[in-house]
Amino acid sequence: TAWWPTLPTLGFIFSLMLCSLPLWFAAKLRPLLCALLGILWGLLSAQLLVKESLPPAFDGEDILLTGTIVGLVDSNAKRSRFAFYVDSAQIYNQSAKNDGASLNSAESADNIGVKKILISWYGKKGLRPGDRWQFVARLRQPRGFVNPRAFDYQLWLIQQGYGATGYVRAAEGANRLENKPILSLHSLFLAPSVMASQLRSTLRKRIEYTALSVRGKAVILALTIGDKQQLAPWWPDLARMGIVHLLVISGLHIGLIALLGSPIGSGLNRLAILCKYILYRAGVCSSFPRSLSWVAPLCGLLAAFLYSLLAGFSLPTQRALIAVAVIVAAKLCYRMIAPLLCMTWALLLIAISQPLAVLSAGFWLSFTAVGLLI
Repeated sequence: TAWWPTLPTLGFIFSLMLCSLPLWFAAKLRPLLCALLGILWGLLSAQLLVKESLPPAFDGEDILLTGTIVGLVDSNAKRSRFAFYVDSAQIYNQSAKNDGASLNSAESADNIGVKKILISWYGKKGLRPGDRWQFVARLRQPRGFVNPRAFDYQLWLIQQGYGATGYVRAAEGANRLENKPILSLHSLFLAPSVMASQLRSTLRKRIEYTALSVRGKAVILALTIGDKQQLAPWWPDLARMGIVHLLVISGLHIGLIALLGSPIGSGLNRLAILCKYILYRAGVCSSFPRSLSWVAPLCGLLAAFLYSLLAGFSLPTQRALIAVAVIVAAKLCYRMIAPLLCMTWALLLIAISQPLAVLSAGFWLSFTAVGLLI
């Protein structure tokens, strides 16, 4: 998908999928079929991403947005920046702006399909995850500087799922809305992210109020909730020493938490066996207690999931969680899975769930490192 100059249409993709299915009946051509379906799946995911991005016709326009703040709010003395999940996006009526009308004046016919926007609000503080707002913002398509060996900002925006960037217009008013109940499928999927963001925000405030040093707070924030904003003054030194991955939540930390959760599950299993044995000896329970071998791996997976949720479900934590799930599934099925096969399954599931992961250097570095270790 990354090397196509232009994306084929959805009709072409589905037609090619249907035409390639007969290749399954030729055993020698099945690898070709799998590769072709993988390419088509990447193209389909790219088309869906483009569908949720800001159309070129609305680039630089003032848009009336209604939605919810999700994730940690990055605040400094000048501005607050946050991820904004959109409920509705409409072209703001120019004549209404000139007449000084309220924000409710918008062209409802021009509803834009953008879903996730990176918003900057200059001079605004006190924003919290989970708050619903309505404001006018000037939006731009995801873009960055094409400088050699520099950070590719546009690629990062696309990988994170941002369909546009923008800033709140200072000349316009903004309304904080009441949090509405979950009524739509989109809101149902958004609710866990909002609750996790609120928990992360609460933990960040409590850590910032502790008596730790500035550097100590920065390290604790990075290792608990994945907030690396406070590490900015020391980031060049950490990069030169090659220990950035130790202070940013990644697959290493998810694996360690899963390993810690497994003994906790074993302890709970043994405690349950002991309690049931006491009841058995007392005649209260008629059956002899049996060990529940599935408790330990599931506790490890649950611990990894909760830690990933606390870290904001970033792409590296999602990849590590999928790898942990593959190992737990093998444990539950009493299968002795080879390390290389486990890595292959993890690679397949990640490629299916995150087709754009192949654009990330971390994706290739992670699997290359694991492959060399195997």
